[in-house]
Amino acid sequence: MAETKGRILVVDDIDSIRLAIREFLTREFDVYEAADGLEALKLCETHPVDLVISDIRMPGMGGLELLRRLRPQFPNMKFALMTAYNVDEYVNFVRNEGIYNIIPKSTFLDLNFIYVLARKLISGDIFGVRHYFPAMETESISISGVHRFHRKPEETLSPTTFYQCRVTTAEENGAITDMVGDILVRSGVPSVVRMIIEELAANAVLHAPPDRPIGETVALRPEDAFEIGFGLNESHAIVGVTDFHGTLNRDEVLLRLERQVTLDPVTNLPVGLTDGHGRGLYITREQVDHLVFNIEPGLRTEILCMIPLDTMMRSRAISIFQTPAPGYSGAG
Repeated sequence: MAETKGRILVVDDIDSIRLAIREFLTREFDVYEAADGLEALKLCETHPVDLVISDIRMPGMGGLELLRRLRPQFPNMKFALMTAYNVDEYVNFVRNEGIYNIIPKSTFLDLNFIYVLARKLISGDIFGVRHYFPAMETESISISGVHRFHRKPEETLSPTTFYQCRVTTAEENGAITDMVGDILVRSGVPSVVRMIIEELAANAVLHAPPDRPIGETVALRPEDAFEIGFGLNESHAIVGVTDFHGTLNRDEVLLRLERQVTLDPVTNLPVGLTDGHGRGLYITREQVDHLVFNIEPGLRTEILCMIPLDTMMRSRAISIFQTPAPGYSGAG
């Protein structure tokens, strides 16, 4: 992993939270702290800051107003917001303001999650499971290798391996998603993992290719090949899909989610209930601890889902990282 060094400002009115985050991050970053938005503004006038991690609701100036005040002065500054409230309440705001990372505090404060988020935002090194599970090495596996795990229950998944299988045809996609779902459920993962894998794979097949006409018979061209990844350790099942088009737009991700959490005033149902694309994404996020989008525009998109084996510990966090690609104008 590339060496990084950056300057982070942690803003929260709860002393213990600021202290915990600061102590965890100082192993790699210069960390400042402020108890509210006004104090943070003053500090930014005298100290260069690369990343602001701020609570949304604080006495005096909260995180939303702080962001609006800092953005015009420091256009290259990066932001992440924290909240102990329902993240869905802020989807519209974060989409309009271009904030793509919200840290939930509703269950417990996951300091390693904050550390990984900071590292990825500051370094630009965003791809891979290794950020979240350093003990896991990525290993390519053939469809016959997946089949071996499937037909031999005694062959268990290594807790230090994230397996990636290349998918080149629609038939392979159906077989691999079915087998991976069976393998993980048999290993004790909640059965919803089947739906999650199918949703991620469908996104790669139907929506990743930039020139696929609507309604076209699903057939993978050589350039549409993608990878399905899966792994299992003591705390999480990890599934992911990587396509090599990089067409996913981070603002579109938030718009899809926003339409699923915004209720129609007449029907009291989500306005996006019948959307052809987005409902599965919302359902997926509801079932995971962490949903991660890593986007290199025009080149690749990696979607990772961390599914907790303890179903009571879901934080439903969403992170969207994007790295610019020279010469590509489709970034969100």
